[in-house]
Amino acid sequence: MYLRKIKHKARIIFEWNNLNAEFDLSIINPQKRFFTWSHTMAENTQRIFQEKELGYGLEEFYLTSSDIGEWTFNMTYFGNHSKLDEPTYVKITIYKNFGSANETKNIKVVRLHKKNIEQTVVKLIVN
Repeated sequence: MYLRKIKHKARIIFEWNNLNAEFDLSIINPQKRFFTWSHTMAENTQRIFQEKELGYGLEEFYLTSSDIGEWTFNMTYFGNHSKLDEPTYVKITIYKNFGSANETKNIKVVRLHKKNIEQTVVKLIVN
């Protein structure tokens, strides 16, 4: 619980069902600069083990009034490091005007199954 109300232009949450899944999440900002967050054993081994202990995988981002413009979120799926061939789904929850009276919520579910192919999972306009 927050002591004062938090307001952001947007909040985006990525949740995945398969904790063994390996993928990159590339985020392209309105200035066409990008950042890649890796969920792979090579890059984030400790975090993946922690997710397995907690029982869930989640990453979230907050966008403020200084983040106005179009944001693109791409994912590249590398498979999973399990012996089981479990399907991988990513639930993407987008809150616009997060923390305000006119907050909206949109949920999208994407199946990751094409390996080594970058796919756009969300385009988000922050205004």
